[in-house]
Amino acid sequence: MKKTIKRITGWRDALEGRLRERLESLSPKARLTTVLVMFSLFAAGCLVMLAAAVCDFGKGKGQRLEMEHIEKLELPSRERGIVPYDYDTEVPDCETEAGMIPAEKLVAYEVE
Repeated sequence: MKKTIKRITGWRDALEGRLRERLESLSPKARLTTVLVMFSLFAAGCLVMLAAAVCDFGKGKGQRLEMEHIEKLELPSRERGIVPYDYDTEVPDCETEAGMIPAEKLVAYEVE
């Protein structure tokens, strides 16, 4: 893998060096024209690829998508009911709501 990356990097650097040498030898107007022509060819190629993809979209060459409804999620039923939180205890709220503390250990107070 490293050899392939080094080889591709070498090709890129060599191509970039040759392109820079050729563009530096041109006048500024010719350089601008050359760069604009190269960009125009690249943009035209991109547009052709985009048009080809859009024209072929949905013609059934691939697998068709099948729509399915989401089924109701089956949750496990709670064996114990929800224990109301007792604000006078020092038990954190998350432990009480999650049912981690048995209901018999919670202290109930009467409100006057």
